Amino acid sequence: MRYGVLARLPDGVIACIEQIVRDTCREAGEDDESGSMRERIRQQADEGRRSMAASGPLISPDVFRARLGLTEGCIKSLLSNGSVFAMEVDGMLYYPSMLADTTPDLKHLQSICRMLVPVPPSARFAFLS
Repeated sequence: MRYGVLARLPDGVIACIEQIVRDTCREAGEDDESGSMRERIRQQADEGRRSMAASGPLISPDVFRARLGLTEGCIKSLLSNGSVFAMEVDGMLYYPSMLADTTPDLKHLQSICRMLVPVPPSARFAFLS
C-alpha cells in the first residue's frame, strides 16, 4: 500500500468493511464485540494520513498558502465554496498537495472539487489521486 488504502477511504466505507469483517469473524466463531477491530482499522487510517502529511501528498495550510500565493482569507473563501478541501490529521487540517500544483489547470481542478462537495474529503482525495 503506497500511503495506506484505509487512509483514503471515507468513514462510511470503513464502517462497511468493518461490518463484513465482523460478520466473517462471527461465522468463524471469533466474535469481536469489544470494538478493538474498529479501533485497529481507525488506527491504520490515522497512520496512513500521518504518513501522507509527513511525505508530501498532504501539506500544511502555511505551505498550501505559500505555494498558491494566496491570503488566509482567500483560502477560507475557496474552502467555503468547495473549490478546495482539507483533511484532518491529528486535529490539524492538511490540504492535498495536488490542489497547490500550479502545473495543471487549477480552475478546472477547483470546479471538479465543487462538484464533489457533498462527498467526504477522504473520498474526494481518493477520487482525485
